[in-house]
Amino acid sequence: MTTENLQQLLEDFPGGECCYAHPIHKRVHYTEGVHLFATKANAYWFIDILATQPKILTQQAEFALIELKVENQQAQIQVNDGDNGPMVFEQHIDYTDCPPGLYRFYFIKGMIMLDREY
Repeated sequence: MTTENLQQLLEDFPGGECCYAHPIHKRVHYTEGVHLFATKANAYWFIDILATQPKILTQQAEFALIELKVENQQAQIQVNDGDNGPMVFEQHIDYTDCPPGLYRFYFIKGMIMLDREY
């Protein structure tokens, strides 16, 4: 899937009514939009990282802004407590086949969602 196709698919996604429980951390859920992203971008690893990092799980009780930046088949995850807030978590991924781009998510009270689903 190309970056343009993925971004268009996410922009056109109308939202949904169901959510998914993470298989390891059952109190972490994610929306249909996040499921769509993970499926089309081959990025279930991204959800696994969010659901298993203690610093992220602590912050999400309030509000966490997550940015996934993908370039040259590498990724950078940055989590903070809002725009220009302090960095809570950062991780570099050496290889991914996720399409290049900048993807934004929110993690609030156990729910991971696309920024446009908030």
